[in-house]
Amino acid sequence: MRLSALAAVVASVLVVTSATHAATLVAAYTFNGNLNAQQGGVPALAATNPLGTNAFGTATVLGSTESVYSFNSSSGNNAGLTFNDGSNLISPTSYSIEMVFELGSSENYASGAWLRLVDSQNRQSDDGLYVNPSSEFAIFPDGSGTPGTLFSPNTYFDLILTDDGTTASVYINGTFDFSVANQGAGLNQLNLSNANNPNQLLNLFLDNTVAGGQGEFTSGQIALFEAFNGVLSSSDVATLAADPYANASPGNTPEPGTWVLLTAGGALLAFRKRRA
Repeated sequence: MRLSALAAVVASVLVVTSATHAATLVAAYTFNGNLNAQQGGVPALAATNPLGTNAFGTATVLGSTESVYSFNSSSGNNAGLTFNDGSNLISPTSYSIEMVFELGSSENYASGAWLRLVDSQNRQSDDGLYVNPSSEFAIFPDGSGTPGTLFSPNTYFDLILTDDGTTASVYINGTFDFSVANQGAGLNQLNLSNANNPNQLLNLFLDNTVAGGQGEFTSGQIALFEAFNGVLSSSDVATLAADPYANASPGNTPEPGTWVLLTAGGALLAFRKRRA
């Protein structure tokens, strides 16, 4: 094979890989004693800590010992975290997040309330991603949820949310759970760019402070949060779920499928050596 022909093959591999793996990791947080990202120049997460009792620690997470951050909510005091994307690390209508977390069995959970997981409305709306009273993962107001993967308290889950601007999809422990339309009047629940959210904030575990349905929160622990620019594919999700911490090391920000690029580059270098 001529070098030009091999280069064309490699170029086609790069194009396919780029199209297939369109999501790039831009921020990873592992809560090892701080709320900083593993990547330089990325904002730290901001804590909401009304009781002053949020804390770092360690826990058994999906079978291994990991650093965690406990957020403590009680008696109407809602604790949680905020990812500030004012610097446009991710597209407001084409992004993915991964979070490994557990929620405790607080008074709110015991009463069968909705429990907020993700908010992109600057806490100005009841819209968002929740655990619903049937212990399903669900997006409100659509209300879609499936009984396939049921939430249980004091259990760690690996949740991946993708939003392509028209559809929001949820995966639990690497398995597709459900999708909902995410556009039109009243259905822009998870697009970061909306009238309520000019600074593009993504809140974790924080419920709305105005409008209906307030008080839907509980305590818990988070072990990993990652933000991706672009939409993860189902195969990307499966890869991440198999090893959630694979990319969460300082200076390590490969997108899923990077090994394909490396393999293609290695093939080209090997061919050049054989022709030398």
